[in-house]
Amino acid sequence: MNKLIVGMNSSHVSSNGIIGFPPEMSFLSKSAYAGSNFDQLEIAEGITEIGVRAFADCQNLTKVVLPATVTRIDDSAFCNCVRLKEIVFSDGLLLISWNAFEGCVSLNSLVFPPSLRKLNGSAFMGCRGLQSVVFQGAGAAVGKNAFHNCTALSSVTFPEGEFTLGDYVFQGCQSLRKVSFQTLPAYTSNTFQGLPNLEPVVVDNKLIAMGLNSNAQIPAEVTRIGDYACYCNTQLTQVTIPVGVRSIGQGAFARCARLSAVQLPPELEVIGDSGFECCFDLANLELPSGLKAIGAHAFSHCERLKAIVIPSEVEEVSDEAFSYTGLDNVLMPKKLKKTAGIFKKCKFRIEKKDAEAIKYHQG
Repeated sequence: MNKLIVGMNSSHVSSNGIIGFPPEMSFLSKSAYAGSNFDQLEIAEGITEIGVRAFADCQNLTKVVLPATVTRIDDSAFCNCVRLKEIVFSDGLLLISWNAFEGCVSLNSLVFPPSLRKLNGSAFMGCRGLQSVVFQGAGAAVGKNAFHNCTALSSVTFPEGEFTLGDYVFQGCQSLRKVSFQTLPAYTSNTFQGLPNLEPVVVDNKLIAMGLNSNAQIPAEVTRIGDYACYCNTQLTQVTIPVGVRSIGQGAFARCARLSAVQLPPELEVIGDSGFECCFDLANLELPSGLKAIGAHAFSHCERLKAIVIPSEVEEVSDEAFSYTGLDNVLMPKKLKKTAGIFKKCKFRIEKKDAEAIKYHQG
């Protein structure tokens, strides 16, 4: 075994690989041991920061043990350590920076300490052997592409806390099946995009993500469809929203280009902004009688949509809700005060107007 211990109160390199520093030294500088030949690394108490590329390209390194004094791991600090199988983090670590462990293809599992507050972009990109990740603590920000192309990753667990996930965090994670949260996270339209095997992610009866499917099976306990839950699901062709769902969030089914059939429940009250925007194949749609609000651009660019009946209970239809559609037959309640812009670029004339409704027909 060729073990390196860094941070002892010494000033020499001993025969067993112990490299010492004076006690006032706490920072491992850029590329300090890049390309070294040792197979185990132990950072002793007192070191607070591991610098940029400090241990990059250490091809034989298999295990890293970090003390509680280390608060940050800088950019590419351990990148391309291809035999690295185990990292022991200690509580006290606050930041894992950009590309810190990129290309560590032998990593199998990760358990982050409760202290971790920020995991920067691409931190574990290309860790193809990584299978499970567990977060701890009260919350953290997870950056863009943090686990990009971790092709064996199958489960990620978050505890109760305030977690924020950036764009494409799991892009290319073809094996990812289960992502679990105890509390609703903050996420973007692209956080969970393009995951073929992801099981529905439900938090507090709210669906926030699901995998690519031609026929989405939304769990029965869901009462809210979250923002971007099925955003850009290019395989989705039909969906039945379960009985009991009252709201569909912003962009929930936007850019599902092949979606042609949607069944909405009678309890549905709100369709959010861009809820079904750019569902180019959506041709038939029956809005439930209890619907109260239709958001801006909700059905914009649904080019095959030809007819729609807006229920009498609807109180608000926002700007461009049906803009750029193929609509040529519309029945809507007369009580709606604001109608300008709802049907932008749709050509209608008033065919019938009475006390209850206005019927538009292409002229």
